[in-house]
Parts: sequence; C-alpha cells; structure tokens
Amino acid sequence: MTEAPVVGERRIKSSSGTAEERLVVATKIAIGPHVFKAEITLTRRDEMGFPMLLGRQTIRKRFLVDPGRSYVLGTPPGPDGA
Repeated sequence: MTEAPVVGERRIKSSSGTAEERLVVATKIAIGPHVFKAEITLTRRDEMGFPMLLGRQTIRKRFLVDPGRSYVLGTPPGPDGA
C-alpha cells in the first residue's frame, strides 16, 4: 500500500448537492508520459464508474480536454492489473 502526506481537509459538495469533509493528500499523478504533483481529496468511489476524478484545477494549463474522445491513451488495466 502506498502512503501520501495529509496536507489538510476540505469541504466538498458533490454533484447531488451533499457536502462532506474530505482529507487532502499531496501525491504525484501520471497521465501517459506526464507526471506532476497534485493535491487530491479522498472519498470512497468503489461503486462509481471511475475510481478517480481529476478536477479543473488539476488539469488547468496541463491538458486540453476533447469531450468527443475517450481513452485516448488506451483503456485502463482491470482490477488485477491486466
């Protein structure tokens, strides 16, 4: 298991309007060949379609989003790594 330092807490409002306090950790994120530092909030997403979401602040000035395309870097590996 990997560990990351907790840098704070934030109150986050979900798309359904529910607010919750979340821990914030500092970590590195890799998207294709790009690796960068980011602060992310933690929440359980095991019943959601995607295990992680990247917000506007994280991708700003790094990536251009084309909403008409998906999995440009290939499909992610399954739970067993394959």
